[in-house]
Amino acid sequence: MTTTCREIATDIGEQFAGTAPTSARRWLLIEQRSSWGAYAVKDIIPNDTVTALGQWGIGVLLIRRFNDRRADGPGRMILSDEAKTSLVQWDFSDARNASLSFVAETGTAPSHATPLAGPLMLVCTNGNRDACCAVVGRKILSHLSDDVITQRRTGPQNSTIPTESEMVSDSTGPAEDETSVYESTHIGGHRFAGVTLLLPHGYVHQCKDAAAAEIVLARAQAGFLELQGLRGQSGLSSAAQLAEIAVRQRCQIEQLEVRVTTEESTGPNDHIITASVADSPTMSFRISTHEGQPRAESCNGAAKPYRWLELHDFETTTFGSTHRGPHD
Repeated sequence: MTTTCREIATDIGEQFAGTAPTSARRWLLIEQRSSWGAYAVKDIIPNDTVTALGQWGIGVLLIRRFNDRRADGPGRMILSDEAKTSLVQWDFSDARNASLSFVAETGTAPSHATPLAGPLMLVCTNGNRDACCAVVGRKILSHLSDDVITQRRTGPQNSTIPTESEMVSDSTGPAEDETSVYESTHIGGHRFAGVTLLLPHGYVHQCKDAAAAEIVLARAQAGFLELQGLRGQSGLSSAAQLAEIAVRQRCQIEQLEVRVTTEESTGPNDHIITASVADSPTMSFRISTHEGQPRAESCNGAAKPYRWLELHDFETTTFGSTHRGPHD
């Protein structure tokens, strides 16, 4: 019997392309090691601050290293920028509110922020928001964070997923070495768990298991974008996300630094997207919206109509060169 939003989405073959968050092209990550509520960001940041950050196109997520529940030690913030493909970080210690106010007022990081090497992968594990993210996300993180866990434990690798109480009691925290993988609060789209976000480029994937997430991360570290399971780039409209994915798939554009730019016009029932790569010819798409029967968007939410996008009028255009990455 189908019981979770993830199972429902799988059963009906729900479209995941074009479902990345649409409002943020920059992300402010705040290290918060304590337990997260269903709406964890709102629990610690005033609504007017979140609104002010949103006016700069900045979304907010809480992060922590996998299994890190230490109560002491300074926290840090990371500001990611898709347009600049940059990451910067700074410690905030007890001055979190001051740091938040500065970013909200200026849209920039403080002067003492330092560059941070990417890419970073965030994996949603916010179980109080939706159980699917906790179940799948923690399995992914357990696999990807083996190197961190090994530094903290002796004997054979523990292959089970630790319980919340085990994580609280194991309070020594991971090694302070930089990690490329963090657990995060709600990114969006529980039904597509595991939900991952690559920064600074802002690409969101549906990683059905740890093996899929490992491929996404490994390819990003090599400078390539994994197209399998790609939901879209955050900050673009759903239609523009779908158009970019179509261009990348059909023209084999897999290099992260190769940008697909889109221009959009909206009609009464559809979107017209013009996409281009560097100085190559453009490609035009008409994208229509459809609506089906209600279904659960999350395990804890009410049923909502299922909406999906359909791409029409694909014009075959030969770009100057392909940008395909190596595959195993």
